[in-house]
Amino acid sequence: MLWSKAVRVLLILASIALFIPIALAHADHGLAETAVIRDSVASPGLSEDNLSDSIVIRVAGVPQAAEGTSYEGWLVSDDGSRKLSLGIIEIDVDGNSHHTFLSAPPPPPAAPVEGATVPPPPPGENLFAEFSTFVITIEPSGVVLSNHTIPAGAVVHIRHLVYSQTGLPAYTSGLHSGTEKGILVGLRQQTFDAITYTNLALASLKGGSLSEAQTHAKNTINIIEGSEGANYDPDAGYGGDEFGILNYAADAKHATFALGAAPDDPTLAKYQPHVVDSAANVANWAGAARDQAVRATKTSSTAVAELYLNNVARILDRALNGYDADGDGTIESIIGEGGATQAYWGAQNMGSYSPAPPEGGIGAAPPKVGDPYVPTAAWAALMLGALLALGGTFIYRRGRVQA
Repeated sequence: MLWSKAVRVLLILASIALFIPIALAHADHGLAETAVIRDSVASPGLSEDNLSDSIVIRVAGVPQAAEGTSYEGWLVSDDGSRKLSLGIIEIDVDGNSHHTFLSAPPPPPAAPVEGATVPPPPPGENLFAEFSTFVITIEPSGVVLSNHTIPAGAVVHIRHLVYSQTGLPAYTSGLHSGTEKGILVGLRQQTFDAITYTNLALASLKGGSLSEAQTHAKNTINIIEGSEGANYDPDAGYGGDEFGILNYAADAKHATFALGAAPDDPTLAKYQPHVVDSAANVANWAGAARDQAVRATKTSSTAVAELYLNNVARILDRALNGYDADGDGTIESIIGEGGATQAYWGAQNMGSYSPAPPEGGIGAAPPKVGDPYVPTAAWAALMLGALLALGGTFIYRRGRVQA
């Protein structure tokens, strides 16, 4: 009986010895990479100089490059004719990196002179305009460590959202001046513009001019509806870019078109609702703000006009920045109650990259790092496990035969 138990224990230990090295050999080593395009200057206003002009690369679980080599990031155009270097990606001792590339260098620091203003950053290239592939290479060999290409049918519609859509009003400044703007670029700009004119209306009320306040309120209405709107008043003097917040919000359907072009893409599926739902919120809030502004233009009471215009300002702030339902300031609490800003971020996220080793594997052996004795120990454990299993099986079968 004692001998039989000993054999069983031996077999169990043999199984464990076999399992551990096999599990190590097939383990996921935690390689994780993302590259997300963002604005280098966080401004929801009228600036057109720094839209989608930077890319933030995060890497985890990557071994440090071997001596004499380095990792370099790239963006590649649709047809492969242009490669934009994103710089050397430095990996820390834990295999992590947080690397940011700006398509335009930052401005020189302003001289510390009293009353001096900080110069604006130079205009940067919209990185959605031309590129659809992200690559990390091992230099100087050029071997591809990982890459990701946004599906061609999807990237077209992502560009419509955050770079350019034919038929829309054009950019008026920056590198892309004269090019039709993106749908969600216009949505953010015009929502900000509507807030500006609402604040002017409130300031006019405080200055004692109801008629001037009502003129500004009409401009707010013009910006919301666009030149084809039922309440558009050309005599008010200003109509924004004349396309209208409501029309921009409706055109956010291009996020759905992008997902339809690649329905199995997990990134598109994850962020498409952020765009569509947030744009729908903007449409609802902007419509409500428009109705309040119309009432403000028809009253003869300064106090009533102020009440309506305060409602307009509050509602339009939600349309721009979303509604923080939980009050904790986190982006998670705003998702589902997002505004134009969240729709814009969601579209940028739809165009983010999740690189993986190329099909067929990395073109060359990865850099050798870490303790060289670890693989030897794993193979030794595997061989020992096999010997223990074979030996245990032999002893067990022999015992059964003798019995």
